[in-house]
Amino acid sequence: MSDLLDVGWLPDAIVRAFFESIRTLLVGAMNAMFNFGLKPLITINPGILTDAEFVAAWDDIFALSIALLPILIAAGLIVMPFSEDREASLWQMVARIVAVIVFIAISKPLFAFMIEASNGVTTALAPATFKMAFDADLGGSWGATLGTGIQLIALIVAVPLMLIATILATLLLALRQFLVVTVALGAPFFAVLWYANWGPMKSVSRFAATWLRMGIYGLLVGPIIALVMRVFDVIATGGMAASGGDAIASFYIASALALMFPIILFVVIWKTIGWAGQPLG
Repeated sequence: MSDLLDVGWLPDAIVRAFFESIRTLLVGAMNAMFNFGLKPLITINPGILTDAEFVAAWDDIFALSIALLPILIAAGLIVMPFSEDREASLWQMVARIVAVIVFIAISKPLFAFMIEASNGVTTALAPATFKMAFDADLGGSWGATLGTGIQLIALIVAVPLMLIATILATLLLALRQFLVVTVALGAPFFAVLWYANWGPMKSVSRFAATWLRMGIYGLLVGPIIALVMRVFDVIATGGMAASGGDAIASFYIASALALMFPIILFVVIWKTIGWAGQPLG
């Protein structure tokens, strides 16, 4: 069988080196987009909680929330007779007031701890450096040529997809950071709105609880994405390599997954951040 890369008038070694260099360039492009385009955004900078602007804004929201708390307590007392399920009681009101005050007091260090914990788990799960390096050799001269050719075609398709996925995923990861910082900053305000969960005020309480959950979900997005990245790193760096007759099957699986990597990564980021930001629609 003739060499798939035989162009007739050029020496085979030069042709092979040319196509191998293109393959190496495309692989390097995918690695760079992963390492420098996506990976830095899966963690959240904890320093933002100590930034002077954030602290000043949090203090303003804290003062507003403390001023609103007596108003919400009074409103809760007013709407208590309209509660249909008798879910409101004096003890429940006192317990929720205490919970609100305690949460407001610890919200800033609590979110700082949760961000640090999320970053720590994310860093531990994510690969240190993504480097696609699975073998393109199917055995023999023709097998090596075929392997390089198949992967070259897959990479020519995958690299533009990876570029699009990187751009879109970057926007989504930036949205995730926005959601987390918004909830961390507005935690005192959401806590006050959460207080009265009876009568006509129940919808307001659920709205506040949804936003608080959204911040927690946003923090969980990082570890989930890091885990998916680690799985692809294992596959792309030869984690599915096999010997003997299974080597060909492993090669094709790895090549197909390299092609699907940008699509799956984008879908995972989109779905997890969409899950966290569901209240925004």
